[in-house]
Amino acid sequence: MKLLHITATHLNQEGGIPAVLRNLVKYQNTITGMNSKVLAIKKNVTRINDEHFDYVTDYHLISKYIYDYSPDIVIIHSVYFFRYYYIEKILRKNNVKYFIEPHGSFGRIAQKKSKWKKQIVNNTLLYRFIKNAEGYIFLNEGEKENSVFRKKHEFIIPNGMDKIIKINNDFKFSESEKDILFIYFIGRFDITYKGIDILLDAIDIIDKEKENISITFFGIGNKKEENYLDNRIKNLKYIDAKKHGPIYGKEKEQFLSQYDAMILTSRSEGFPMTVLEAWSYGVPCLVTKGTNMGDVVQTEKIGYLLGDTPQQIACDILNFKKDYIINKQNYGIRSQYYIKENCLWSQIAEQSYKQFSVFLKAKRL
Repeated sequence: MKLLHITATHLNQEGGIPAVLRNLVKYQNTITGMNSKVLAIKKNVTRINDEHFDYVTDYHLISKYIYDYSPDIVIIHSVYFFRYYYIEKILRKNNVKYFIEPHGSFGRIAQKKSKWKKQIVNNTLLYRFIKNAEGYIFLNEGEKENSVFRKKHEFIIPNGMDKIIKINNDFKFSESEKDILFIYFIGRFDITYKGIDILLDAIDIIDKEKENISITFFGIGNKKEENYLDNRIKNLKYIDAKKHGPIYGKEKEQFLSQYDAMILTSRSEGFPMTVLEAWSYGVPCLVTKGTNMGDVVQTEKIGYLLGDTPQQIACDILNFKKDYIINKQNYGIRSQYYIKENCLWSQIAEQSYKQFSVFLKAKRL
């Protein structure tokens, strides 16, 4: 089986779609009978530094690349790149079946962002691209059910992790701080879609109750977003709130594994890698329904599903704090166990191979 992933997204190796593809393709290529590549058609692959990534931008050279490689299936990652208009024409010309993996772009809330522009593009330039796809690939059931576009052929291929992180307790917070709940947020400071506004409203409520909570925001935003976050946290009187820049690699693993919980109050997500990372550290997650991770959190008891309003979120954070004091060790064990049993990239790659094998076999009959 020859599989080709095509992407026009950024290629910063630290996170997002490139990080997902690097790991997924690595393990897909360990499966006997499977050959997997990534074709970048907009951004250079130099920073990725991976033998499975190729970079071609010229229309005719892309057509030749696809013809020469002759993939059985193409997966196109994300949606709103005008170059996909030409990719669809190339694939149709070569009679290659392709799937779209929207990475959250088909969600109802995501479709409301720049709503009129997307409606115009959906019905004009990218109409054939979306319509002629053989099927869609979603990251979980929540993303699939929330999608405004559906197809007969729909697969679930979740994100994964490469390993479980061994916690170094040398960095653990001191005994004098054991009555404080240490929480972190990590990601873009997108005030609306990451739900930072509603999170800060909840923090304001907790602050008035003089609760011992510390929250650190790791990430980056534009000037307006950075100023918004600065202005909101500087007015807190009792809660220790800090803004920190991005954090990567070993430093991220060592530092974040010392926290009690990760919080994500997004209004819309596909499948947040930050949640998987937290669980791999043994850190439970406090998430809203919009993250698409609520069912797992509840079923596996590896965090809390937060409510929709600031009042509910504040109440849920405080209830989690009481529960965590009693069940701290269990939360950590269950979090890492879930990753080990369900979310390693080797398992995800095998799952993808089986689904595509069944699909191709049915098409040949």
